[in-house]
Amino acid sequence: MKVLILADVGQGGNSWYHIGDEAMFLRNYNVIKKNCPNSQITLLSRSKSHQGLDIKEEINDLFPRGCVGRLILFISLCAQFLSYHTLHLFLKSKVGEITRLINRHDLLLISGGGNLNSLFPAYLYNRATIVLLARMLGKPAIATGQTIGPISNLADALLMRIILRHIDRLVLRDRKFSISTIPKSNQYRNRISFSVDDAYFLEYMSDLDISGVVTMGTFNIGISLRDWDSDDLYAKVLLALNHLVKNSGKKLKIYLIPHIFDKNNRCDLEKMRNIFVGKIDCEIVPITYQIISESPSGRSEEVVHALTGLMNIVISSRYHGIIFALSQNIPAVGVYENDYYRAKTEGAFDWINSDTIKKLSIDLNRFSGDGLSIVFLWALRNIDLLKKELVRSNKELLVHKEDIPNLLKALCFGSKK
Repeated sequence: MKVLILADVGQGGNSWYHIGDEAMFLRNYNVIKKNCPNSQITLLSRSKSHQGLDIKEEINDLFPRGCVGRLILFISLCAQFLSYHTLHLFLKSKVGEITRLINRHDLLLISGGGNLNSLFPAYLYNRATIVLLARMLGKPAIATGQTIGPISNLADALLMRIILRHIDRLVLRDRKFSISTIPKSNQYRNRISFSVDDAYFLEYMSDLDISGVVTMGTFNIGISLRDWDSDDLYAKVLLALNHLVKNSGKKLKIYLIPHIFDKNNRCDLEKMRNIFVGKIDCEIVPITYQIISESPSGRSEEVVHALTGLMNIVISSRYHGIIFALSQNIPAVGVYENDYYRAKTEGAFDWINSDTIKKLSIDLNRFSGDGLSIVFLWALRNIDLLKKELVRSNKELLVHKEDIPNLLKALCFGSKK
């Protein structure tokens, strides 16, 4: 079995690295290797940076750049609609290169993320083209761990319909927002199913050597905020953390855990450092590139996943900061400011069968810093209850652990599950 995985992974511009997308890909890689150990996997990504895995890597650069790029891609799409044989016109182009790559594989798996929307239109062009090529070549195509929308213009809506019409199965990781952006026609919705995020069942590395990084005996708080979160969000979280330090009655230690990082410790970590270090009266530990990348025991996403599992509570505007916490029975306060991140944050909490836990999904447009302080203090004082609720709910969620394996088996591995 030859599987082509399309994922938004690898190093981006300025060598940044996205932990969440990497974790989703790694879990899907592990699923394939477990269910079909002899599978040959090719990763289509933004850079060749997964040398430790049993895969081949190809660069995914089929993205329209500027008006000329979009025109060329539009002409290519039109030609592909007419007949597969017209592709010989483009064999020397990037479309032709991708065509040959898809044709060498038995399955296309698009490993998920929140990029099928009008906020990142180049990804819609990319995914629509690749899904269409797979269908024309008779290759099954599935997309897992997806958030769909918002779709704000006709061109993007048409590209989304190309994807929906030609994909064999699209797995949504939220149960409300994404489905509302999809046409109600059965020809689209019959291809849809729902499951937790691809990384929810990423294996926990209990033997990971991170001694000396996380202190036992203190109440450890993980902070995972985006570098582009607003100053207002940071100001409210800073006020609430200071209130927590003064009123918790516990010895607190704060860990700044980035989910996008680079070698120079910019991106998430730089912003969090600038806002929090020296402004809260407790010890603050920045989780640097050196800590994350130089661990001899695991990949970067596994290190961040394991570190998150050693927290007592996590405060995050990062989707996978929330996923890493909830999936390991660590209470999380999810904060967001707009509809796109509301969809992701509430989509994560919606899988947890506990109204108590869901109250920790916080729209900061409705909370002042003082209001957020009350939430933080309540969560700390009820930490045992929150963990108990998570343990119970996660036992119920185990029914979804085999969703992706069973989907892959049904398509390609010989099982009808």
